[in-house]
Amino acid sequence: MKIINYFTKSFLKQLESTKKNEHLPIMGNMNISDDEKTVLILRMEDKFRFEQKDVPQLFNGCLCFMIMDSFIDSIFPEMEGKTFKYKYENLPKNNNIEIMFSQIYRILKLYRNATVHHINGISITEKYLKINFDHMNNNNSFVITHKGIEIIEDLLLCYFYYMNINYSYSYKEYLFYSYYSDILDEIHTFKDEFADIMTINSIKINRYERFNCDSINYYISNSNILFYIPKNLIHNNYAIDIKITIEEKIYILPIEIISNISQISITDLNKFKLE
Repeated sequence: MKIINYFTKSFLKQLESTKKNEHLPIMGNMNISDDEKTVLILRMEDKFRFEQKDVPQLFNGCLCFMIMDSFIDSIFPEMEGKTFKYKYENLPKNNNIEIMFSQIYRILKLYRNATVHHINGISITEKYLKINFDHMNNNNSFVITHKGIEIIEDLLLCYFYYMNINYSYSYKEYLFYSYYSDILDEIHTFKDEFADIMTINSIKINRYERFNCDSINYYISNSNILFYIPKNLIHNNYAIDIKITIEEKIYILPIEIISNISQISITDLNKFKLE
């Protein structure tokens, strides 16, 4: 289990207090009647709610960097006191979640350095945040929409909320990727001392609203799990997290991965076993 130190928690609380829009998926519960005619939906309040504060965008960007940098020092104490470049180069990048984490840190590293050391290299237009400065014979440039910065903030809050929840690695990857992919779409230019921003292949799921449901009917056929998804659920395109229990093992899988064929192999199902 990853450890969040006191300072990281404090930074996260401050970041949350600045948010004006929803940032985590709004979670709800769904129950389907036996005759499949009634779908009971209970929406739940967002788990984070602090008094909102209006702060400049540049402050939030630096705050996001401080959150990540403090967290890195907690889980990799050998990196404490090292340069930001050293930390980025030595962050693990063995799976998609680690790659996404490292790239967001890299983006925020450039953001922080511009804000602290090259403030004249920052310009803000109605739609974009633009950064351009030279440092140690390297040109650094970054153009991102204001929406992109907001999604970075949302991803960090989502990451730290879900990191210690016992959902499977695959579920978390797909959820985080749904933010990460949207962030990359909002970046128009990025250049630093390293290569291009790393991209990954993954699956996007609905990051805005999700429903927990343990009343989807299914049966096992050979090496597959076959689901019967009521037509009204498909028609309304509900983002359902299907919960099933097989041999006392609990699985939660997003409906997006079975929507087209309504089945999953037992091998693939194992990727969604609760940790």
